[in-house]
Amino acid sequence: MQTSLLLGLAIIVGAPGPKDPPKKEPTIVGEWTGESATSGGMALPVPQGGIKFTFTADGKLTVHEAGGGKGGEAGSYKIDPKATPAEIDLRSAPRQGRAHAEAVTLKR
Repeated sequence: MQTSLLLGLAIIVGAPGPKDPPKKEPTIVGEWTGESATSGGMALPVPQGGIKFTFTADGKLTVHEAGGGKGGEAGSYKIDPKATPAEIDLRSAPRQGRAHAEAVTLKR
């Protein structure tokens, strides 16, 4: 009996412990506030009252400018997480008078 008890304890002690859960990758999904944007090395003005970006898990994007109406402007996005730093390509319908931003800074 002592032999089987010792053997049982040896197996339990020698068994590998539980593995750490895999780390979650950062996600863009959710609502973000646009802080700044640049084009051609020059700062673009942030609309009075701000601008919100809403990203969904299926690659859709909605841009809400303060005072811009209820629905916002629909678009899509694609992320390249392998780039350093990670890159995101935002796509929306062209609009008269809107500048093309080369870099946008977002915060949660």
